[in-house]
Amino acid sequence: MKAYTVIFLMIISGIAYGQNGYNSKNNFSGLWLDDNAWNKSQISMANNPSANVGGSVEYVDVYGVITRDGDLTLGGGAIVTVYDTLWVNGDLTVGGSSNLRVNNTGLLIVNGNLKTDGGTVTVNEGRTIVKSNLAAGGGSDVYNLESGVNALYVYGDVSPKGGAEFNDGADPNILSETDLFNNDPSLYNYAMYGVLPVEFLYVNAVSINNMVKIAWATGSELNNDFFTIERSIDGLTFQEIGKVDGAGNSAETIEYNFEDYSPNNGVNYYRVKQTDFDGKYDYSVLVHIFNEQVRSLEVTAYPNPATDQLNVRVDGFGSEEVMIQLTDSRGMNVFSQTYDANFDNVAKMDVSRFEKGIYIVTLKSELYTLTKSVIVR
Repeated sequence: MKAYTVIFLMIISGIAYGQNGYNSKNNFSGLWLDDNAWNKSQISMANNPSANVGGSVEYVDVYGVITRDGDLTLGGGAIVTVYDTLWVNGDLTVGGSSNLRVNNTGLLIVNGNLKTDGGTVTVNEGRTIVKSNLAAGGGSDVYNLESGVNALYVYGDVSPKGGAEFNDGADPNILSETDLFNNDPSLYNYAMYGVLPVEFLYVNAVSINNMVKIAWATGSELNNDFFTIERSIDGLTFQEIGKVDGAGNSAETIEYNFEDYSPNNGVNYYRVKQTDFDGKYDYSVLVHIFNEQVRSLEVTAYPNPATDQLNVRVDGFGSEEVMIQLTDSRGMNVFSQTYDANFDNVAKMDVSRFEKGIYIVTLKSELYTLTKSVIVR
């Protein structure tokens, strides 16, 4: 870790120099070669770092969202630190004794290859996505220090050559495109499209007259097909309870809502799943509500006693699929039928041929099992 220790101290020094008016550039958002994207600390400095950063030691600090349309080459002792977002729409080459660091708050996306050479040091503490190959050579060192939310993803091949090392010879823990898709769908979509398919402004849930209203709003939508509303009793296992069409493409604020007429007693967790036209999806944040006024489930069997027809009325299950069973005193099942979400809440069964006695009506849904005693005579 000796090489990494050296570069870390140099970067810290670079930040200090920048704060004291030395050779540091603190940028905003825009193109890499756009003069307006950079705030130079000395009049003698160039208006922007140029596509070939080098010469004397130069500290370049990336804030905001900066895009380089084309290849970018670091050399000549340059020290570049990504604190926010850097897009390189081409190859990124770290050479000539330069050093690159992605801070733990930073995001680096390279649409081409990432090449390191010439005794350079590249450190990933944040999120780095290389859409092609990672080729390290010439005694360069690559350190990938994160494996959780922050990680190094390489879509293509990883090849250390010519004395190059990853993590001083330890496991580099480099993840794949599939890992990114599975681990962080939002980041995958951002790297794919440049913008999130849907920008969720808020998601909330409120209780109104024995039902829960889930409301959300989007600030923008890209290829958005539909939303799926999901509910859970533990925040881990979810079930789909409804769908709402999306707007497709929009740059305006759009508000949506869905009413859950069969919430659970106690805590209800909700999230909104957004699905694109091509099947890709993303999730909103998780919200929950504890509602003591959630409607109680009720089962009414009538007439009781029954002679010809027994009616079983169900209240509170809402749109859930319900199975209704009737068992005799010996535990034998004499009636069983499943009703879908569109049934009218009243199950009718002919009991005229049943033996006289006490029967048990059982109602089952995915979350509940309720029973009711009835008499047939």
